[in-house]
Amino acid sequence: MLYIDLNGFKQVNGGMGHQAGDELLRLVAKRLKTSTRFSDVVGRLGGDEFVIGASDLTDIKGGAALVHKVLYNFGDPFTINGREIYCLQSIGVAHFSADGNTADLLIRNADMAMYAAKQNKTRPVVVFESHMLSVAAERLDIENDLRRVLARQEFILHYQPKVDSTTHEILGAEALIRWQHPEKGFVPPGSFISLAEECGLIMQIGEWTLREACAQFVKWRANNIPIKSVSVNLSPTQFLDRGLVDVVQRILTETKIDPKCLELELTEGAMSVDIERAITTLGNLRALGVKLSIDDVGTGYSSLAYLKRLPIDVVKIDRSFVKDLGNSPADSQIVGAIITLADRLGFNVVAEGVENDEQADILKASQCELLQGYLFSRPVDPTNLHPSSRLNA
Repeated sequence: MLYIDLNGFKQVNGGMGHQAGDELLRLVAKRLKTSTRFSDVVGRLGGDEFVIGASDLTDIKGGAALVHKVLYNFGDPFTINGREIYCLQSIGVAHFSADGNTADLLIRNADMAMYAAKQNKTRPVVVFESHMLSVAAERLDIENDLRRVLARQEFILHYQPKVDSTTHEILGAEALIRWQHPEKGFVPPGSFISLAEECGLIMQIGEWTLREACAQFVKWRANNIPIKSVSVNLSPTQFLDRGLVDVVQRILTETKIDPKCLELELTEGAMSVDIERAITTLGNLRALGVKLSIDDVGTGYSSLAYLKRLPIDVVKIDRSFVKDLGNSPADSQIVGAIITLADRLGFNVVAEGVENDEQADILKASQCELLQGYLFSRPVDPTNLHPSSRLNA
């Protein structure tokens, strides 16, 4: 049993409209049919979730071959309204009878494996293992607690400095959400952000984060702490929400923060669904006076092709390119190319994930203005963010 979830479907549905979403589902169904045999069963459970039941495969190798064929057939983009859309998958696999001897058990366990695949971007396919049952139970507990977390005021923000590559002076700080659970202790963001997306809570959490970070920056300024800006991440769901600009405007007014001191960070993925709408939204945000940053540059599919059209101020070099600087000539060339491109387009550059002096020296020599990473400081609570702080990894 294969349980398949479409990554990015909500962005297509929300960004391009329900008709485009429906068309994508039809195209996916056709491609799944061409990936399977006549004897296989292909079905849509609802939303963007599909299952494939292969009842007469004789061994696990046969199942693996089916998975590889599905992945191969989804390597090419879908064409919708004249636009190319990439739709990757997260696939969970369960085998009869080791993972269940009824259809319900196989679907449930394949679903758990799919969720594990969805949590790990480097593994699009995961086979069910028995320990996932306890993980699913814990996930349900976290989901229930998550619905009450804002009322209980259990979220806090930590801040990671962005430093000048030459002087190491702190010029900005990125707000990062943390959950202090009264019983479980620290719950990492990776355990609840995707759940918040699924539960429809990400808008509330995102608005709280933005308001809290702006208010904290105003406190820093009142206490003469010389930090020039604070940055806040926007999820793709937030970015696609039509009320985003109004929310940002309201928070700017409420907190009385100088708009030019607020930087909003978005991922490449949020840009790729509907570039024309993305340009309009970015333009409306920029009209408020805030700065705009594109995170994870170079890791997506299409943003580089449109980068010159995006009304942004900053690009962030993803940590996946930074970690092997000094060891990988290819990564050094990619980083250099991003910095050169940003310079030609008039963007500032931040490199994240800087963990050692060699990486910092290479980035400085490449004319990267700002650095962020454990070499300088881990994310800290706002009272511990001092201009002279520097923690080793």
